[in-house]
Amino acid sequence: MINLIKILLSGRASLKFAFGVIIGLAFSMAVILSTIGLMDGFENTLRQGLRKTVGDFSLHSRDGFFALNDDLKRNLESVGVKAYTPILQLEAFVLKEGKGHGVLVRALDRDGFNTVTGLELPPLNKGLVLGSVLRESLDANPNDQVVLSFAQGNDSLNALPSLRPFDVSGEIHHGIYQKDQRFIYADLSQLQQTLSLDNQVNSVLSRLSLDASTEQVEEAVANLRSSIGADYVVRPYWSEFRTLLQAVKAEKVMIGLVLQVIVVIAIINAAGFIIFLSESRSQELFLFKALGMSQRKLVYSMSTLVGALWFIACLLAYAMERFFSFLIVKYGATFLPGDIYYVAGLEPVIALKDYLIVSFGALFWIVIILSFSLRQLRKSPVLQGLRKEFA
Repeated sequence: MINLIKILLSGRASLKFAFGVIIGLAFSMAVILSTIGLMDGFENTLRQGLRKTVGDFSLHSRDGFFALNDDLKRNLESVGVKAYTPILQLEAFVLKEGKGHGVLVRALDRDGFNTVTGLELPPLNKGLVLGSVLRESLDANPNDQVVLSFAQGNDSLNALPSLRPFDVSGEIHHGIYQKDQRFIYADLSQLQQTLSLDNQVNSVLSRLSLDASTEQVEEAVANLRSSIGADYVVRPYWSEFRTLLQAVKAEKVMIGLVLQVIVVIAIINAAGFIIFLSESRSQELFLFKALGMSQRKLVYSMSTLVGALWFIACLLAYAMERFFSFLIVKYGATFLPGDIYYVAGLEPVIALKDYLIVSFGALFWIVIILSFSLRQLRKSPVLQGLRKEFA
């Protein structure tokens, strides 16, 4: 069998054809792997970014401002919350030298926020920490002054906005473009005093554990909703982008199925390679049959050759996918703008099961398509080769 394979691959034409089959099959698998990696990487990056802004879930009162009392703390601890921090979240307008943006001001305790979210917030120093995109848009450097405009209400003079000057303390990067474009962080006690809100807040961010799964978060949210009643709204960290995440999962399946067409075309080239060998090496095949090689052995040799090409293509597909991932990580910001794709940058994520599914999916198509070519080879008698080559 080894000698037959050596003879079949002898000659530049056979080697070029085999090389083309390997490249085509490897590239088609690499495209599918890169697509899956992009979508999984997008979902992973988006979830990580959301978790760094909310923790595992957030709690809001339907009545607006509230105080974090002992009953509420016990309810949080009863569902497995390991850390929580109250925040004051207000919509405002930030102004600097004629430039203005609508923002979401989050007043909080820095240490508690860092513990819950895992996001390293720079020291506030009684100033403001701006999202990286917002800071760049305003051209606001540390120690520069900006003005926050807060709404006061809808009754008589209270309809006039409240203007408060603040110094810029630094910037923060969430990994999600919209958050970096809109979020501003301030000290909780300072903003409560500024707006005369005493110790009231309007949201609580909570963390179960560092490795809490999606199922654990959903269970904790369901239990908390049943224990605190309808006065509060509890949202898991992905609720804001729930629809988008569901769409990504569905799209990944559909694109994976559509891209199977590329694999099928590449495998048709492999079928053409078998036909090419059976025609160009008909004399050698006839001699092997005449010397006693059975049709079954001949077909097995051809199958082994195609299997070896598939295995080499799988290794090459892995190398191609790693190269594509490197290009995406290094230059992705140029063709994956954050204002369109939500994330400022992403790294493709490929699991072992993805490699196995794509590789053995290609092998499945190889078995289906090549079975027709090999069946013709199996049925061709020895006398046919004798008449064709030596008549």
